[in-house]
Amino acid sequence: MSKAKSHVLPIFIVLVMVLGLWGVVQAKDPVKITFWHAETQPIRVQTFQTIIDRFEAENPGIKVSQAAYPNADMFPKITAALLTDTGPDMAFGTPERAMAIRKMGFGEPVDDLVAKIDETYKYVPKPKTLYYFDGHYWAVPVWSITIMLYYRDDLLKQHGFDEPPRTWDELLAMARTFSEAGKFGIGLPASSGLNCTEQVVWSFLSTKGAQVYDEEGNIVFNNPKTVETYDYLVELAKYSPPDCTGWSWAETKLSFTSGSVPFAFLFGSTLLDLVQQTDFADEVKAVTIPIPEDGKHGGLTHTEGVMVYTKDKAKQEACAKFIEFFFRPDNYGWFLANMQPGLALPITETGMASKEFWEHPTLARFEDIMNAQLEQVWTGSLFGFEYEKRNPYVGEIGVSFILAETLQRAVAKQLTVEKAVEWGHNRMLSITED
Repeated sequence: MSKAKSHVLPIFIVLVMVLGLWGVVQAKDPVKITFWHAETQPIRVQTFQTIIDRFEAENPGIKVSQAAYPNADMFPKITAALLTDTGPDMAFGTPERAMAIRKMGFGEPVDDLVAKIDETYKYVPKPKTLYYFDGHYWAVPVWSITIMLYYRDDLLKQHGFDEPPRTWDELLAMARTFSEAGKFGIGLPASSGLNCTEQVVWSFLSTKGAQVYDEEGNIVFNNPKTVETYDYLVELAKYSPPDCTGWSWAETKLSFTSGSVPFAFLFGSTLLDLVQQTDFADEVKAVTIPIPEDGKHGGLTHTEGVMVYTKDKAKQEACAKFIEFFFRPDNYGWFLANMQPGLALPITETGMASKEFWEHPTLARFEDIMNAQLEQVWTGSLFGFEYEKRNPYVGEIGVSFILAETLQRAVAKQLTVEKAVEWGHNRMLSITED
């Protein structure tokens, strides 16, 4: 062998080894996925991070990063990011946002993943349906929140009431009694442009059977049952503090935790505040939204879902793995209990029975309230999403808070109830014509 050839072989071997090592390095490069959510409170961000850390420990080939943005900013921020191809691989959101984002052409079907989770953990039916439209599931439903009527049992008994209100008439009579005794009778938000009023209004509309859309997706908001519901809420608002026309969730909750009112419409996030801020936590109970004489059990069940945006197959598989990991009972129950005790509710039968969920001390302390909330997960609904066929503008209408502004206009006496409902109906129609 010549001297020149003797050098070729070692060089060739070295080259092969280098390329081989590079291939190994390349193969070990992790798949990186990002997700956004609106749970900006530090404890919620940390709870997400704990799940991420657990996932990465079991899946070293995948790296996950989160970003949290205020709820009010999320929709414009994510739409701008998607339009400029700078968005996340997946994001948590609401049914209204999912409809609006799909209308823009973003989002990947997740039918197989939803079916797998349902088969393994058994979804509660109503929350599962919220993200099914146009023949596909466009988000994986992950948890629900539901509004209940919270009340002070000790104050009710002091005024001669042995049972909480179960009907509209009973609630109105009790609120009036407290008002006559020199206290505000109820904490009822009646503000424009905020989802607190929007969700309380729908809670009552649903018990009356008042529709915003019919089964074909047509807007039918201006109907007698809607008018009757708003008439009732305007009457009930007389016993709420006068500044309720400007309330957000913070003021609504404070009206109750400060002891100013015996009744308020609240989410389960109130439980931790009761423990940390009051000396009457054990006197607090909750029931589902009272119903009218000709009504039915209803209430609001608002369900978060996670949409997948990436078109990269490897990233799609990584996102699916993360979501499946999230639903594993030891992770799912622990996450929901610790993100904000009482707020985020499981929407699978397995999750509702999770040991990790119920062993949280706050949830164990308020077991009766938690069971009442879980019952309402089965019965509650979200306006615009009751039927499979939906108005294509349901997302835009939902994020415009028209139900809320209709009530504010009526409570503030800017319009009669009939004229306010007519205004709301026409405002919805105008959005479909934009």
